[in-house]
Amino acid sequence: MDGVIDLTNEAVDPAKGIPTVGEEGWLAKDVKAEDWTVTLSADALAEIEQLVVSMRDNPLPTILRRPEQFDIPHLQKAYEKARAICDSGVGFAVIDRLPVDDFPIAEMVDVYWTLGHFMGPNVAQKWDGTMIYDVTDTGKKYGYGVRGSATNVELVFHTDNAFGVRVPDYVGLMCKYPAKQGGLSRFCSSIRCIVEWRQNIPKRSNASMNRCILIGRPNMPKVRRRPRLLRFSLGPTVNYGVGRTAHWYAGL
Repeated sequence: MDGVIDLTNEAVDPAKGIPTVGEEGWLAKDVKAEDWTVTLSADALAEIEQLVVSMRDNPLPTILRRPEQFDIPHLQKAYEKARAICDSGVGFAVIDRLPVDDFPIAEMVDVYWTLGHFMGPNVAQKWDGTMIYDVTDTGKKYGYGVRGSATNVELVFHTDNAFGVRVPDYVGLMCKYPAKQGGLSRFCSSIRCIVEWRQNIPKRSNASMNRCILIGRPNMPKVRRRPRLLRFSLGPTVNYGVGRTAHWYAGL
């Protein structure tokens, strides 16, 4: 089938392996900033400055940058902490903060890309192989073939790159500007969601984990569409196994 990714081997058996509410199964009232914040030390910030200087002296395309090209033990330690929080803590982390006001943004993108390898392999952001791009309002109208991240449309719950050939273990976002207003987070724990579903609406929770197929996205060639599937879900909402939770596209 062209334009279709079979995710049936990624689905869980609803009767087995359902996670319990631990650190990752939190409610907003139970967590605080210290649970997700990784503050960069003075030594780590000094390493960023050294990174920038070294990159200026040895220019390379962004995607060829790797952390092993530099001596940055304090930054590595900070990112290892962030990864541990994502793997066995609340499930998301905020690194506070890259000095985006001290250097040109293009150089900060190179730094961000390089440090991202401490979390895991960097993978394509889009079906066409785009590895990194700006999330900003370009003035385009949201619609077929135009991603919401390029418009001013409100973004609802979703999982980035769930349709990719290689689904990432982590998704990162480098923020240049703070919100002019608001800023209320919509993060939630998918583990908590599935536990609540199991307890309160078991029939629907079972359906959300049924084996299913990801139907082609707008930029996939020769897409076969199944409107009834698209109305409900494009893939498993949560896949829990080997001590890790994979968060797929939640199209409920």
